[in-house]
Amino acid sequence: MGLNYSQSMAQTPHVYNKEIEIIPDPHNPNLFSFIGNACVDSKGEILDPKVMLYSDLEQKPLWLTQVFYSNECFGAVEKIRANDPASIKAKIVAYGDYSVIKEMEIKIEDLKILQNQQQQELKEVSSDKFPKNFQAYIDTMREKSDALLKTQKLLQQETAKYYEILRYLHPSVEP
Repeated sequence: MGLNYSQSMAQTPHVYNKEIEIIPDPHNPNLFSFIGNACVDSKGEILDPKVMLYSDLEQKPLWLTQVFYSNECFGAVEKIRANDPASIKAKIVAYGDYSVIKEMEIKIEDLKILQNQQQQELKEVSSDKFPKNFQAYIDTMREKSDALLKTQKLLQQETAKYYEILRYLHPSVEP
């Protein structure tokens, strides 16, 4: 018995399984204990791995841990009902590379800092009530406003990408 990888997960060899067992319950002939370990190799950190446990009678998600670090394993035990123990399968349905999330969070924070700096610069320029060279004042205001607008658009795009990736990494486990 092993974890069956979906096509997209098989292309990223960060998660693997070890020592999967299915043990029948001695008191209930249709109840089994699924015991397994999901592990991450030395290639990096994995964000929020999820496994779906299937049988011929039911399916249920196994929520592992929030972040797996390099060379770390996490055990999962779950009871599942089945008429046929051979029908019990586990499948990794979602996980993501945690370093990508960290990089995006840093980029978004840097853009927020830049935005605040640009807003402060714009306030300083606009505080001059009686500029000596009005055309230079207008050009500076336009330049600062354009830079701020560009940063705000980039921040909006990066934030949207960040949440899109999070939504991909945290899909519903409904089939």
